[in-house]
Amino acid sequence: DDGFRGLAGWRGAGVAIPVFSLRTAASLGVGQFTDLAPFADWAAAVGLSVIQLLPVNDTILNHDWDDSYPYNPVSVQALHPLYIDIDAIPDNGVSTETAALRAELNDAAEIDYPLVMQRKTEVLKTVYWNLRSRLAGDAEFEEFVDEHWDWLGSYSAWSVNRELYGTPDFTKWGEHAAYDDAVVDARATAGSKHFEEMRFHWFVQFHLHNQLNAAAEHVRELGLALKGDLPIGVAPESVDVWTQPELFNVGTQTGAPPDAFSTRGQNWEFPTYNWPRMAEDGYAWWQARFRAFAAYVDVYRIDHVLGFFRIWEIPPGGYDGLVGHFRPTMPL
Repeated sequence: DDGFRGLAGWRGAGVAIPVFSLRTAASLGVGQFTDLAPFADWAAAVGLSVIQLLPVNDTILNHDWDDSYPYNPVSVQALHPLYIDIDAIPDNGVSTETAALRAELNDAAEIDYPLVMQRKTEVLKTVYWNLRSRLAGDAEFEEFVDEHWDWLGSYSAWSVNRELYGTPDFTKWGEHAAYDDAVVDARATAGSKHFEEMRFHWFVQFHLHNQLNAAAEHVRELGLALKGDLPIGVAPESVDVWTQPELFNVGTQTGAPPDAFSTRGQNWEFPTYNWPRMAEDGYAWWQARFRAFAAYVDVYRIDHVLGFFRIWEIPPGGYDGLVGHFRPTMPL
């Protein structure tokens, strides 16, 4: 029991909710990080103790409905642009645009996920160009970029390539198929061909970070705990697989064996982890992932935590869970 025996017991009630469901009249089609504050006010008023969120990492691959699945991150560090509150960005200069957007998206009979993401991105780009001249002298922005460069540089380069090549599949990126720090550093230099596109993603992540941080602090001020959700896998086309392919069994797929719920098993398509390689540097990738998440939440759930001990692995080319096996497998 890891030494917890003898401690006073604690019991509490909480609520689990995806951020995109936290819609308010001020939202743009879906819930945003700033909507956590009024939700926390309600949770505290009715006597709840914990708010658990679904994963909040970026999942944008093909700009389609599949991107709405929150357990397929393209980066285990980057937050999802969907949850940014554009109106909360000071001096954004787009109040007319967001008012029109609010009417269009909030009045829809059903949420159109790809449309919401498309419209928000268009307005965010306008905000960026309205404020870009101030960024060079913004100490807080520059500090954020420097502090998070280990993942922010590669994430922004991956995002630029996704649009440049029209696909998230980095094996189809020609000369950029293999990750190169020197290319990222060159692009991140002011005046370079893709500098503004790179910095746009830094700008979005900077405001996402600030907004989630402020919302999490409000939750704690009310005496509640904020619980996060950490997916067991990553998208096979993700930034993480692109930059550190040696940490993954590339080509393999994660899933679940056949059971009463699914007679053919499940294929989640995530590559499995190369645990022996990860062990060589003390699981640095996992440590960085946990540390980044812990900056916002008080506790987190690890989705399919069993995957740390054994996981259902489907070989390359396998379609469903029927052809999988446990890895590692203990022989009888």
